[in-house]
Amino acid sequence: MSKIIAILLLLVSVVSCTTQVEEKKTITISGDKFDLVQTKAVVGECEKIASVSVHDDINPRYRIVTVDSMEFKSSRKFFVGDTIDVRVYKKRK
Repeated sequence: MSKIIAILLLLVSVVSCTTQVEEKKTITISGDKFDLVQTKAVVGECEKIASVSVHDDINPRYRIVTVDSMEFKSSRKFFVGDTIDVRVYKKRK
């Protein structure tokens, strides 16, 4: 019985981690209007981008790929399984 409960709890935690919660807002910056979409995502990969210069060694950059295939660069290293907030600003035409 305890194995079944453990499996159910594991399934609930996996499902809850992979769902995205979107929050949409409209903001104005210097007279331009932007749609802000904020979501939560789970990190699937994090790899250091190869150094080209000494500056890259001092300030490393990382390529982050989420489990739902979003990809971006970051100056912060994340670990696989971390939940992060992702903010996307889209300028209105």
